[in-house]
Amino acid sequence: MANYQVIGIRRPNQKSTHDQITHIAYIESFFNSRVVITIEEAIRRIAKNNKEFYIRGVTNMDYLEVVNSDEGKTFIKTRQENNKRDNLLRLQGC
Repeated sequence: MANYQVIGIRRPNQKSTHDQITHIAYIESFFNSRVVITIEEAIRRIAKNNKEFYIRGVTNMDYLEVVNSDEGKTFIKTRQENNKRDNLLRLQGC
């Protein structure tokens, strides 16, 4: 399984803290250093178990997971082990 570092997010209004994330940017390789994909594509890749995306923290890596809300929406967020905050939302715009 390939692992990729997420380096940015895109929302309809980048300054909003409530808008849903529409895209993520990640580092794919030395030659293709920045790739932007939709959240739907990220969900598909994670669900197929052929890609893992993570965010580098100060002391660890927080991996993304697919989550289904009570309202039936599917989205991604960081696995929350020791940190109660979703670090995905802290990333800069892409």
